[in-house]
Amino acid sequence: MEPAVDRKAGIPEVIDKKNKGKSILNYQPWWFPNFSSKRTSARANFKRFDSVQHFSDHHYVLKGNASKQHSRTWAKKIQADWKILEKDLPETIFVRACESRMDLMRAVIVGAEGTPYHDGLFFFDIHFPDTYPSVPPMVHYHSGGLTINPNLYNSGHVCLSLLGTWYGNTRENWLPQESTMLQLLVSIQGLILNRKPYYNEPFVG
Repeated sequence: MEPAVDRKAGIPEVIDKKNKGKSILNYQPWWFPNFSSKRTSARANFKRFDSVQHFSDHHYVLKGNASKQHSRTWAKKIQADWKILEKDLPETIFVRACESRMDLMRAVIVGAEGTPYHDGLFFFDIHFPDTYPSVPPMVHYHSGGLTINPNLYNSGHVCLSLLGTWYGNTRENWLPQESTMLQLLVSIQGLILNRKPYYNEPFVG
């Protein structure tokens, strides 16, 4: 019997026992069969951007609550991010916003063809702090306890200039008036989950 899960989210809140022990790169979720870039028809009706009521298992769920008041600048920026994501997400990135908590978001990035991560599903929980967009969002990677990239720690830490967790020049850092969530997600896919991840350097200091 399949465990209960909020299927509207398109992202599981439970671990699929059928896949227990399998490599994360070969994981095939029962909650969305044939989820593969080789089967584009299976994904055709699965929205790349959508919203869900709540994320009970979100890494940052305790960072705030539904009744917390935020600034107009904060809310307008997140709403602008939503519109960009809804319009411009590539076919290998899926995002779910949270209706009851604007500060929470979840993304799934599908490993690109030609990389060691091809067709793998990589889950990221996102939190927009009170000072967003003056500071970048917080991002947690669901590693499953595995280390598959020097810039993705098994603790969930993500090393990336846009997040302020990696050194880089000014143009590579988060720019409050310019940077977007779309840019951030595409950067994770292109700069971290790339063809030659062994050239990625782990963050030191």
